[in-house]
Amino acid sequence: MTEGAATFTLRDAAPADAPVLLALVRELAVFERLAHRCVSDEKALAAALERNLLRAIIAERRDDAGPVPIGMAIWHETFSTFSGRHGFWLEDLFVLPDQRRLGVGRALFAELARRVKAEGGTGLGWRVLRWNEPGLRFYRACGGAPNAEWQEMTLTGAALEKLAGG
Repeated sequence: MTEGAATFTLRDAAPADAPVLLALVRELAVFERLAHRCVSDEKALAAALERNLLRAIIAERRDDAGPVPIGMAIWHETFSTFSGRHGFWLEDLFVLPDQRRLGVGRALFAELARRVKAEGGTGLGWRVLRWNEPGLRFYRACGGAPNAEWQEMTLTGAALEKLAGG
């Protein structure tokens, strides 16, 4: 793909790409000020990709040494019992800071939209940190809108242990 002066390609990730994805996930965790919560490893990502629990696309540019990873999108399927159809949950969308504003993020996001549509899905969901103004602007520019009807909630850590009886 060529966006302005930048040339990059998108490709599906395979389990063997777990080291590349983990490096990008760790960069994302630092950006989001959540590095302390990033405990994933290559084995976990490879296994998730192998079992189709996760799907991923890697954005790459080429230099003299070969392809260089510059971004990624990682997602998994969701299912709506109301519509009886699936959708995608975008877990991570990340482009290296020095590669931003070249169209890489939009290309990744648009590719996910194409895939949802091609697979007969109902939509694409994701979350963005409230303080991440560049991310919020990006998603709004792509047509994303906040969901005022639903409050996202989580059950993790000690609360999960307690409820599970542990």
